[in-house]
Amino acid sequence: MPGFDWLSLMQTWNARALADPELRPFIDADALSSGWLGLPGASEDELAAAEARLGLRFPDSYREFLAFTNGWQMLNAFVEQLWPAAEVERYAVRHADLVDGWLTGSQMYPTPRPTDAEYLVYGPAQDPVVMRNEYLSRVLEVSDYADGVLLLNPEVVFDDGEWEAWFFAPWIPGARRYQSFWEMMNQLMESPA
Repeated sequence: MPGFDWLSLMQTWNARALADPELRPFIDADALSSGWLGLPGASEDELAAAEARLGLRFPDSYREFLAFTNGWQMLNAFVEQLWPAAEVERYAVRHADLVDGWLTGSQMYPTPRPTDAEYLVYGPAQDPVVMRNEYLSRVLEVSDYADGVLLLNPEVVFDDGEWEAWFFAPWIPGARRYQSFWEMMNQLMESPA
């Protein structure tokens, strides 16, 4: 299994959130006093139970994140919490009305399904409007929603086993997509929106 330096990355997230006067009022008193926004890491049994419930195996970067911290209390102004493994669910389960509305809208104003050459573009050249709408009913919701949500897409799996990850928000005409949970977390650290 590849190694991801979650300790260094989350120490940076932790320091930024604790130093942000706009976020501090929303941080749990216990986390403020301890100085750490992470929860204890998930056990292998907890990970296996979540994967069995969802019928899949998490990609390594996300699995390692949960083993490091099984949930996070304040990411930024757009995403407050990252769920513990037991709370991860398909986005369509909690937000069936939003998914139905999105899919209805895409049927009313159909566009051709993007080719791989159009869809599998990441980084600055990516157009967030280029979506494969059918994926929305299959993605996993791994965070709460403040003004955006983090999703993992098991329908796009790369050669290294990582899944496509999305930052999905009502003010983005689609989603910002990344080649892994690890990449998304690093990029959101650099540019939170």
